[in-house]
Amino acid sequence: YQRALLRRFSSTQTSDGEASCSTGVSEESVGWAQRVPLPPMKDIFDLLGRILLSFIFFFEAYDYFAYEGLNKKAMMIYGLTWNQDFFLYGAIFFLFMGALSILLGYRMRLGAIMLMIYWIPLTFIVHDFWTESSGTDEYRLQSIFFMKNIAITGGLLITATHTSGRYRLKRLFATIRV
Repeated sequence: YQRALLRRFSSTQTSDGEASCSTGVSEESVGWAQRVPLPPMKDIFDLLGRILLSFIFFFEAYDYFAYEGLNKKAMMIYGLTWNQDFFLYGAIFFLFMGALSILLGYRMRLGAIMLMIYWIPLTFIVHDFWTESSGTDEYRLQSIFFMKNIAITGGLLITATHTSGRYRLKRLFATIRV
């Protein structure tokens, strides 16, 4: 591949069919590129992004589980009185499985959709800054949280439309011989 690029960029043909070197690049000067492979930064950044994005959902699933009583009281405040256990444990399941799916890079689209099913309604129910008086601290705080959640939803949309990179569970199982 590198030799083909070298031939393409280092020589051009003149009108009489003779090749002329336009850049002065020789095959020996690019030999270092064959010996030193570049790190796959796209794959590393993909993994780092998946870790960071999934961390917030793992933390929220833990928070819902650890502070079950407080979360049920919060659900009462926001008007969710019917079948609270179903909604609470359903949210924990969606959060944990969606975050795990994104972290491992396996069925990321399904994981992102599961998280959006939970995250989008939560954003509009809990962070309704438009009901607060404009200019108050509560208005400002809720609007910041609302925009943060909208940005996270954007990250989930990007995750749902892209595939995971080199570091994913499916590739790990494909390369390990049992």
